[in-house]
Amino acid sequence: MNKIRVQCDILLENGKIAKIEKSINVELADEIIDCSGKTVIPGFVDAHTHPVFDGDRSNEFGMKLAGASYIGCPRSGHLIWSTKIF
Repeated sequence: MNKIRVQCDILLENGKIAKIEKSINVELADEIIDCSGKTVIPGFVDAHTHPVFDGDRSNEFGMKLAGASYIGCPRSGHLIWSTKIF
């Protein structure tokens, strides 16, 4: 089960997470990285935006909710072409 864990130790073995616990004996550790006050997430999360685009794509959202395909939206003048580029 996935859950948020706070103030835990993470043990890595061969580049993979081997254990997550409140306290892991680190006496034999090759390296210790203090992540206090940080967030550790597995994998890569690409949280980016495209601020150069300005416009309203709510029509596209409504079309997709109604079952339109991603290909069908641009044929009706929506999708990315409904936004303007500066």
